[in-house]
Amino acid sequence: MKIADSKFEIADLFIPSAAWKGGAIVPRIAFSLTQNQMRHCFDSSAGFTLPNGAVRAPDAAWVLREKWDALTKEERMKFAPVVPNFVIENRSQSETVRQQKSKMEEYLAAGVQLGWLIDPFDRKVHIYRQSEQPKVLEDPASVSGDPELPGFVLDLTQVW
Repeated sequence: MKIADSKFEIADLFIPSAAWKGGAIVPRIAFSLTQNQMRHCFDSSAGFTLPNGAVRAPDAAWVLREKWDALTKEERMKFAPVVPNFVIENRSQSETVRQQKSKMEEYLAAGVQLGWLIDPFDRKVHIYRQSEQPKVLEDPASVSGDPELPGFVLDLTQVW
């Protein structure tokens, strides 16, 4: 499913004007990921406790339903001790690319299968996958989640 095919336009995925400086992705990305019932989707208000003890709150994430359902109710009510399968980080002006890349590497080390670092300032998307070197797309019109997120394409044409 392309985000453009949903009820939301790509411009709705980002906070405009003054808040744009922070580059925060709003919960609609997580909402767009909910089209597949095999996963639970989260926005930046959800935090996860990684195996190294770090608590991280990606801008958007999804967790396979079977992993989420294996948690107790108590574990779900706090920063869940589960590693998301997919994360999105959107670079803000308050963080350097180096800081964001470090965070993405930490996610991969914890077991995240796919991560996107969206850099609206340099018009790049850094794609992180297990056992692969990061791939950088410069000024892409879209980015695909295949094969980890079959059919999910994020249209970036209105962002750039």
